[in-house]
Amino acid sequence: MVHIDNNATAFFVAFQSMVKQAVTEALADKAAGAAPASVPDEIKPPATRAEAAKFLNISLPTLDVLVKTEQIRAFNIGRSVRITWAELERYVADRESQSTGRAK
Repeated sequence: MVHIDNNATAFFVAFQSMVKQAVTEALADKAAGAAPASVPDEIKPPATRAEAAKFLNISLPTLDVLVKTEQIRAFNIGRSVRITWAELERYVADRESQSTGRAK
């Protein structure tokens, strides 16, 4: 498990800024009578261990092994482990490219 307090802090500062911008734009759209937009993927909060395991369709112990062996990068917020959705998507893409590479 990787413990990166500075990155977690930077993430939340950026996250706060993106949420503020999205809310401001949504309020402006509502005032203009426009239909609400969906929440962009880049402003989703990072996944919990349970969310990550469910997304990958694996058990929590298997996820813990992937994090411990640094196949998936995670960070701590206090005592909680979090994983960005982009990291989970990267892992899935890597696994898919490995499986298609072997089939050739």
